Amino acid sequence: MPSVTGLSCGTFYRSGGNEVTVEGSGFKGASRVYFRDQNSKEYDAQSFKVVSDNRLTAVAPRVNVLGTFHIYVVANGQRSTTPEVDVLVPDGDSMAATGTYGVTAATEPGQHNRITSVYEPGSLSEFEKRDVLSQIKQHKGDQGWMEWQLAQLNEHDAAWFRDKWRAWG
Repeated sequence: MPSVTGLSCGTFYRSGGNEVTVEGSGFKGASRVYFRDQNSKEYDAQSFKVVSDNRLTAVAPRVNVLGTFHIYVVANGQRSTTPEVDVLVPDGDSMAATGTYGVTAATEPGQHNRITSVYEPGSLSEFEKRDVLSQIKQHKGDQGWMEWQLAQLNEHDAAWFRDKWRAWG
């Protein structure tokens, strides 16, 4: 079964075309690499190349949304997994006397295959600007989101974004 343990980068351009190296195991025989968004919509990589059983390169697809995606590899009919990580989950009892302090140790799939779509610097079309305006309204008051968006934009688009943030954010 294939397993994804890491990516060469944390972002890809919404317009697609940039290369992402995927690290893991079980990649020989890969028949598909895809990016899945938060709504479970799948976007096939434009192309991919298996470098070794532990590494492949994929060309990011053009996607319709900004945000979090997960990359999956299908090899020999099986979809990739990610290694489990230890987490603390609130158990609701808040009982310090039992020594748990309101949490229980558990495991969950890791985020080793997580990647975020961003605008390519300098490429905001009028359509994309309307999309950003909609997102500004959704993220009203979220300073962290605003700063993250500004880091993705060129100087010209950043000035436009700041102006819209003042008006709508």
